Amino acid sequence: MKLGFIILVLVVGFGVFTMHEASAHHVLKEIPVGISPMKISLDDNLLFVSNLGDRKITIIDTKSGQTLGNIDTSSGVLAVKTIPEKNLVYAATFESGGIDMYDLKTRQYLKTISLPDALLTMWYSPRSERQEYLTLITGGVALDYNPNNQVLYVANYNADYIATIDTNTNQVLEKIPVSAHPFAIKVDPVTNKILVASIAGNEITFLVPNPNDAKKHSISSTIKTGAAPWGIDIDGHAHRAYVTHRGDHHITVLDTISEKILDKIEVGDDTQAIAVDSTDSQIYVSYLQQNKIVKINAKTNQIINTIESDGLAWDLALDSKTHKLYASMKGENKIFVLGPRSYSIGLPVVTMQTPIAYVGNILAHSQDVYVSEAAIDTDKKALVLVTEVEDGGNLTVQIPRALLDAKKENGDDMIFMVYADNKLVDQQTIPYADGSRYVSIELPKGTESVTISGTTAIPEFGTFAGIILVTAVFGIMIFSRKK
Repeated sequence: MKLGFIILVLVVGFGVFTMHEASAHHVLKEIPVGISPMKISLDDNLLFVSNLGDRKITIIDTKSGQTLGNIDTSSGVLAVKTIPEKNLVYAATFESGGIDMYDLKTRQYLKTISLPDALLTMWYSPRSERQEYLTLITGGVALDYNPNNQVLYVANYNADYIATIDTNTNQVLEKIPVSAHPFAIKVDPVTNKILVASIAGNEITFLVPNPNDAKKHSISSTIKTGAAPWGIDIDGHAHRAYVTHRGDHHITVLDTISEKILDKIEVGDDTQAIAVDSTDSQIYVSYLQQNKIVKINAKTNQIINTIESDGLAWDLALDSKTHKLYASMKGENKIFVLGPRSYSIGLPVVTMQTPIAYVGNILAHSQDVYVSEAAIDTDKKALVLVTEVEDGGNLTVQIPRALLDAKKENGDDMIFMVYADNKLVDQQTIPYADGSRYVSIELPKGTESVTISGTTAIPEFGTFAGIILVTAVFGIMIFSRKK
């Protein structure tokens, strides 16, 4: 399709239309942290970063993107979990035998909660003629919290169990044996189930609270998902859990209600960190050996795009309000902030019929959608937009009623008919102020044009003859675009 739009630049009375690019699906910011950042915890507007190579937890304000300070720890930290309503921070320090507690406001150390059977003795044979015994101190490698029963869950990698801690008394309640080397743990606050990924066991364990005592648990099922399951994230609204694997090239999709495998998403290589944007139905997964993060549509389980990340992301956390993605880069000693491409564009609108006239302007707000041209087809009573959609996105258009409207015979408002590349698409109803209508739509990858059809368009061209005479004095700029 070839569209030639003549944009009439009005020097007097109309101003200049500009486009502002706010962000994009690439690294927006790099925030220095401690040595070897590991797992991260996002609560409200604060990001907490565990540092294995430093004795500190880094605190980042996600609104400003600035480091607020550190919590000094006794040793390197593998995982961190904050509970703002209790003013507490829990840290799993490397092979310490316990979980350290800190005051969130003062950042002061409070106590260490000792884990059961922290000392692990095993024999090995340094020389063929004899055996020796070695005693190790075990510790937590992953933490998560369920606000419904106020229990903190700790995965003990070397001792092969999950410890539960009552956050009211900060005492260990249970030691639940699971398959060898549990590395990831995730709470589903909707079903109250706890999912545990055991690397050596190649399986996911489902834990459920006791109906009569929510602080006690039992194993409801175990599922073989693939070689070396490593990361877990949950979409509680859709009752889906997603599991990455360091030894298989797929993401396993689990139903958290039935505890069954629903699908396996092939991604072509080993993966590790994962984060789910449940409000946007997107999944983000980091590769084990590639400096990339793959983006997956959670509705179709299809890969949308691959984002270059300049390093290997050890852990991911996603803010569903801003759709920003935070990645701890172990080898870079930084947190990378990634975000969607956002636009706010004011576009002049011209008629498609000759003689061509400028008839007004529209406002387009979008994520991952760029609108470059706009024209009114007065014969078909439709607004046509030329778009570029790299990997699917959202577009909201503000349309003056004098430009295009949709009315029933009795004069009441009706919805527009919206087409993406001539295919009818759904739209979201948005409350609108006097003088304008709003259309919000989700566009698939590669959409080149959007057509919004109504029942009334601008008046016949004769009304705008005066405008053409005025603008002729100041000149005409012609833009052509091939599609």
